[in-house]
Amino acid sequence: MMVSTQTRVTEGKKELVELKRMLKDYDKLVKELSKKGKKRRVVATGESSRKPSGFASAVVVSDDLYDFLAQFNIKRGEPIARTEVTRHIASYIKKNDLQNPEYRREIVPDQMLKKLFGPAIELKDPNNPNSEKVYSYMRLQKYLSRHFPKKN
Repeated sequence: MMVSTQTRVTEGKKELVELKRMLKDYDKLVKELSKKGKKRRVVATGESSRKPSGFASAVVVSDDLYDFLAQFNIKRGEPIARTEVTRHIASYIKKNDLQNPEYRREIVPDQMLKKLFGPAIELKDPNNPNSEKVYSYMRLQKYLSRHFPKKN
């Protein structure tokens, strides 16, 4: 009788350990699923019920920008989103190897991009106010802002 009681206690302890592990796994799964549930879900058709805003909204841009975008088959007067313009400019820079090979964040523009961007505003050495000004990816939206209509 003593052996069977000890065996039952041992088995009970093993079952308790297993139940604790299962509870821990369950809590972890609930936590993970609750995080996923907080995110917005896209409608099954792939379309969002909201209209695009900010960078994703398509607008009519300046003639200078349309002249540049003509090489990407974008027609003058056709609304285009900032995201798409940025993608085309980045591909143009990559295709024409217009990045500084030593510091890839810097753009070494050709005449077409200089006309599009306007004057450079970022100092090569931020600690030295007399250093030369360069173009960088960090300021790309600032350079392009003059080609997009201002919000009222």
